[in-house]
Amino acid sequence: MCTELRQATAPQIWAIASGKGGVGKSVIATNLAISLAKEGRRCTLIDADLGGANLHTLLGMQRPKRDLTHLFTDNQVNLQQLAIPTGIDGLDLVCGSMDMLDVANLHLAKKQKLIRQVASLDNEHVIIDIGAGSSFNSLDFFLLGHQSILVVLPTPSSLENVYHFLKAALSRKFTQAARRLGLSLSIDSSALLPWPQIEKLRATQPLTADALQEEVGRLQPRIIINQARTVEERQLGGQIALACRHFFNINVEALGSIDFDERVYTSVQKMKPALQEEGEFGFDLAIHDITRNLLDSGRSK
Repeated sequence: MCTELRQATAPQIWAIASGKGGVGKSVIATNLAISLAKEGRRCTLIDADLGGANLHTLLGMQRPKRDLTHLFTDNQVNLQQLAIPTGIDGLDLVCGSMDMLDVANLHLAKKQKLIRQVASLDNEHVIIDIGAGSSFNSLDFFLLGHQSILVVLPTPSSLENVYHFLKAALSRKFTQAARRLGLSLSIDSSALLPWPQIEKLRATQPLTADALQEEVGRLQPRIIINQARTVEERQLGGQIALACRHFFNINVEALGSIDFDERVYTSVQKMKPALQEEGEFGFDLAIHDITRNLLDSGRSK
């Protein structure tokens, strides 16, 4: 596309993470991107699962010759140049890095370069598939999203990990916000949450404390329950949201649930996304509902 025709506004970023691996995060990210494309939205899907990139495989594509490695090693390359067509109208892919041995421990300058360029991509939407866990890389990509989404399985280990992830994300958000305001603060290990420190700051710098609280309060994660099998499991998103609002004092929302479906497993084995299969089944309907919920939420912000 000619530079004269590039969009004037930055893309909407959907960052998709998980507290642990194996919850279906990449499958959901891929199919959400396809769903956006089916809605007529132009989307770039970024494989930011550093060290474990596999979105090209889920899409049934050959591994591209150029991936994020080239962004980190060649100053002449930008992120837009790495976005390749997927064969799905309206959807491009930036393949994750697999050749850099230290990519999972990305240097700060390289991470900042990637973050800066995500916002300059020439598309309406960007979906970032983030590596599992709560490393600083994963947290920073998660906090980059206009919509920050956590995929959770209805299992004890996944539920435990989502709380650890959100606590880490809240701490990271607080530290970043404090730094932007010129404050040298981090989470007090005795407090674990930022709010007591903000109240302490309010005694001497009330306006700064208000600005810090507002910035931290912008963390509003969304929860997707994946592979639900019962009514109780479908309702877990709302229960997680309620618990997080109570314990963390942040606005967490249940985005929806996706029922377990053996055909999704089959689609992964065939390297053909479920939304590209003939016919429509429960997974498709759930993904389309979640897509529309996110689009509606984005319009209301």
